[in-house]
Amino acid sequence: MLGRWRFIAGPDPAGKRPSLLFCENETNARYLYACSDEQTPYPKDGINDHVVHGATTVNPAGCGTKMACWYHFTVAAGETVELRVRLARDLPGKTSDLGAGFEQIHADRSREAEQYYATLTPGDASDEEAAVMRQAFAGMIWSQQYYDIARWLDGDTVPSPAARKSGRNAVWRHLNNHDVIAMPDKWEYPWYAAWDLAFHCVVLAHIDPSAAKHQLLLLTREWFMHPNGQLPAYEWNFSDVNPPVQAWAALAVFRIDGGTDFDFLARTSV
Repeated sequence: MLGRWRFIAGPDPAGKRPSLLFCENETNARYLYACSDEQTPYPKDGINDHVVHGATTVNPAGCGTKMACWYHFTVAAGETVELRVRLARDLPGKTSDLGAGFEQIHADRSREAEQYYATLTPGDASDEEAAVMRQAFAGMIWSQQYYDIARWLDGDTVPSPAARKSGRNAVWRHLNNHDVIAMPDKWEYPWYAAWDLAFHCVVLAHIDPSAAKHQLLLLTREWFMHPNGQLPAYEWNFSDVNPPVQAWAALAVFRIDGGTDFDFLARTSV
């Protein structure tokens, strides 16, 4: 269990607290599939529709499984505004302020990040190159998603459109991802691709070699591969053909990690 947590939202520049908007983290099946089944009156797009269109799609009771803070203020050209929010464990005798405690934690984490990335930065790298490197590493850590193709084909709480039963990837029903896959960008690129993933793992190995190995091993497991031995190419067409770069990536990750984990090499060749 995660236990109890407390979320604190500070005031805007005028000292006004934000409005708290609540809805449920559930798909709007009526909008997506013209589904008439019973669903919450406050689905997951409710906050957006309320803010953008003024729709009555947030729960007036002030509860739900999805929440946003709605601030109203004007930022003049060339100016900046700082908003402070904090999520912390709700522990007896422990306070989670937005003042000195907030600033100390922010300073500590910033210092630790600077020290960590300094150990990875080549000595001849410019400041711009060091910043690009750091952003790339951070993106690989942050951009990971959980996949389950059966839910995409069949739906979860709401049945999926009938076209999915015979559309793309319908012959890959055996694919049992049920795992977290590294992504280049969860927003602009919301799917994994075996070819891309191989290159991503070479980058990821510099900061988390265990995670890089895990990703490469996943693709060679029997619950990922097709019965004919093919690796899933990419989400929009698992049956497509990709260059065989997994072997190169496995060798590169092996070397980056010190060149001693021969068990990893053996497992990737199975």
